[in-house]
Amino acid sequence: MVLVKHQLIVGSWNIDKLTPAMVEGFLRDFTLRVPNWNVLLLQEAFQGVQFHNLITDESHNVFATLHRKGQQRMAIIVHRESVINMVEGSFIDHGRACSVDFKWDGKAIRFINSHLVPSGKTYSADEFNLSLNQTTTLIKGAPLNSEIVMGIDAQNQLGGGNSQDN
Repeated sequence: MVLVKHQLIVGSWNIDKLTPAMVEGFLRDFTLRVPNWNVLLLQEAFQGVQFHNLITDESHNVFATLHRKGQQRMAIIVHRESVINMVEGSFIDHGRACSVDFKWDGKAIRFINSHLVPSGKTYSADEFNLSLNQTTTLIKGAPLNSEIVMGIDAQNQLGGGNSQDN
């Protein structure tokens, strides 16, 4: 039996076109709905906006991947009260994947956020495999004995969706 001293609340969300100007309001609304959140893993955030790190008015830390042609940006947002658990300098931007490391109740945790390339006419199998390899690199490169927590937009790689999937 594992005794958890503090519950870790992580959200993963594909939030198309969130802008830096919208971050404050988004986090206020999210905090009203999920008051004790610790980490948010956002896919498709900050499209076309050029910033890498941001500290909000409420002192939450936002780590965003750099803009790359043809790729959606992602962000990992760490709640102000959870920043103390983050391993300093651990944010990694690795193409279509990014990560940050934590120490939580004596455990090492790597949070990984990934946005895989969709298959189909627009992208090749090689491009999909590259995005999968970027995610795998972050998994394999995690500190020894780390637990992995992932947020992933796997596109249609997990099978076709239908109205009942929602």
